[in-house]
Amino acid sequence: MVSPTSAAGKPGDTITYYVTINGNPGFNAPIDFTMDIGSMGYSQSLTLGRYQCPYPRSFTYVLTIPQNISTGITADVTVNGRSGQYISTQILTLKIKGQGGPIEDIISTVTELINTSIRGISRLTGGK
Repeated sequence: MVSPTSAAGKPGDTITYYVTINGNPGFNAPIDFTMDIGSMGYSQSLTLGRYQCPYPRSFTYVLTIPQNISTGITADVTVNGRSGQYISTQILTLKIKGQGGPIEDIISTVTELINTSIRGISRLTGGK
C-alpha cells in the first residue's frame, strides 16, 4: 500500500511516498519496486529498490518532481511490486502545478479526463 494516493507540487518540489509491504504468512521472497510516471508527452520509470523479508515492513521514497515536466497537468504514478510471477500495482495521481489561472485549470481537467479514458481503455483491452 502506498500513500499519499494523490499529491501536488511544482517542478523541483519533493513528494514523500510511504510504502507498506504486507506479505502472506510464509512469504519470504524479495520484492522489487518500480514507479512509472506518465502523462501526455512525458514518461519516466524509476527503480525504488529491492526489499527483503521479514514482512510486514515499510519504506519511504522521495520523488523530486522533474524540472522538464509540463505544468498544469495531472500525471499517473504507477507503483509496482514484483516478486517472481506475482505483481501488485497501485495507481496514484500527481498534479503538477504551475502559475495557476483558468487556462491551467482547463488543461488540468482535460488531461485528467484523457488519462482516465486511457486507463479505462487499457483495462478493457488488457493493456494492449
